[in-house]
Amino acid sequence: MDEFRNHLSKRFKKITEQRNPNYFNYLGMNIKRVRDQRKMLLSQPKHVKEILETLEVKHETADCPYTTEFNTPVINDPLLEPHVKSIFARATMQMLYIAKEDSS
Repeated sequence: MDEFRNHLSKRFKKITEQRNPNYFNYLGMNIKRVRDQRKMLLSQPKHVKEILETLEVKHETADCPYTTEFNTPVINDPLLEPHVKSIFARATMQMLYIAKEDSS
């Protein structure tokens, strides 16, 4: 963990952080060392919260987010307007980021 901190200090000169031997916070990133698994886990809870607020996601959970309507074909539905495609793509990428973030 010290080696990683030193690398950040050399690369970015002055860094301000909160830390303990196995965990520290740097620029909103939580960095945790799991020594026995030889892993470092990164998370950005503030960024995830901002994404959820931007997408107006409520803090509700579902037993199964999949419904049978998911497989219902949509016939003669108009294509998305270019600006809506951009919003949809951004929202999709943000949700994929959150899903990856939560999977560790």
